Amino acid sequence: MTTKEATPIRVAVVGSGLAGLATAYFLTRNTRGVDVTLYERHAALGMDAESVTVEHEGEHQRIDVPMRAFSAAYYPNLVALYKHLRIGFDPQSFSFSFAHKTDDAHGGPVPDFLYRGRRNKGPRCIRRGSMARPLFWVSTVWSYLVMVILAWLYTVCGYTPHRRTFGEWCDSIWMAQSFVDELLYPMFSSIMTADMAAVRAMPTREVLEYVAHTFLYRHYRVRGGVSQVVHALTDHLPADRVRVGATITDVFPVDTHRIGLRYKASDGSQAEAVYDHLIFGSQATQTAIMLQWYHDHTQPSSRAIFCAQQLAQLRALHYKKSTVVCHTDAGILPPDEADWRDLNFVTPASREAHDAYTMATHVIHRSPAQVVMQTTNPLPQLFPAADKTIRQSTFDRFVLTLEGRQAREHFFQRRGKRRTLGPLQGSPDGGGGGVWFTGSWSYGVPLLEGCVTSARLVAERILQQHDLDASHIASILD
Repeated sequence: MTTKEATPIRVAVVGSGLAGLATAYFLTRNTRGVDVTLYERHAALGMDAESVTVEHEGEHQRIDVPMRAFSAAYYPNLVALYKHLRIGFDPQSFSFSFAHKTDDAHGGPVPDFLYRGRRNKGPRCIRRGSMARPLFWVSTVWSYLVMVILAWLYTVCGYTPHRRTFGEWCDSIWMAQSFVDELLYPMFSSIMTADMAAVRAMPTREVLEYVAHTFLYRHYRVRGGVSQVVHALTDHLPADRVRVGATITDVFPVDTHRIGLRYKASDGSQAEAVYDHLIFGSQATQTAIMLQWYHDHTQPSSRAIFCAQQLAQLRALHYKKSTVVCHTDAGILPPDEADWRDLNFVTPASREAHDAYTMATHVIHRSPAQVVMQTTNPLPQLFPAADKTIRQSTFDRFVLTLEGRQAREHFFQRRGKRRTLGPLQGSPDGGGGGVWFTGSWSYGVPLLEGCVTSARLVAERILQQHDLDASHIASILD
């Protein structure tokens, strides 16, 4: 199609996780007159930057770091995008083990609870110790049904506690404390890669919506790894518009609408460029640092006030460190190989500390010669041996709180089931140009669906500002 602009609309996207990649794709696919440049400080594009390649049974296979599984019900936009890109994904029937680790015990602990998964033969659930008592079995089934039914009813009816934390909700509902402490909190600690205190502090509404759309649905993983997604989203971009190893060193206003970037290129040279729109696909903490540079260059004006408001809300979004180790150290798994499951959860026996995490080990490949695993947030006593470590990565993961949800509503709002952009997106006058924000933190529980949802909203608004057709985005996702 033809744009009304005499020159292309220049857009910078900082950060190449799924949010940044999807935004760039939506802006440039089937749209002329939009010139997008991707900036990524790592040597590889972000969504696949920490992934590793291992050899298994004579073949090289890609392992996503961190692990990325999704359900069709909670991730409709993600699934629609993958289908459009012709990305294959396979159903998963995860089996689980739950165990407790004492400080003085050596090696992987014996599981208290085993779940075989839907597709595996034999009894679905096995309990040991106190969990083997009939009362525990009855209370577990009862509690699970109560949680799923209430989550479904609340979500369908549109009534979920808005100002109550998940911990407060669990304390007020007829669920057994053993189910909550031994199974529910550890499971969510692993899913959210958050400590127990953060799980309890999450808003109830978002957690129940996640439960209603995932706990009875099949999960999937991308066949062959997310490197295929990265390639499919960027293969149409010119090579000089994908700038990896580029570190942003300054952000500054050029005139009433345009924005300048200074950056250090991968070869060490310094350069700068001017854009009509700046889109952040980076974490809110990193975004705030770069936006502060922009604010420091801004003279007292409505733009400076608007930028200060953006900064205040970004800084209310909280992150915590998460460690992921790919390794071959089977010594951290249960001592009996018959107890190994796809996902093996270990919780500290003492959870007095607010920073107690659930350790999760995903068995990826298993053969007589070697077991390849990925462990998230390993406990100090079960940290994989250095000589068996393939790669260790550290991530900053967004942790949703009541305060954080209120802050993000300045950037992303919900009107019933509809999602819209908030007042702190773009420019203060609502006209052309401005600073935009995308990311997993934008919607619901902070996972990949928020990346695609926020990318869509920002891309559609920018195209509409310039009287460009954005209908191709709806045709992809709806």
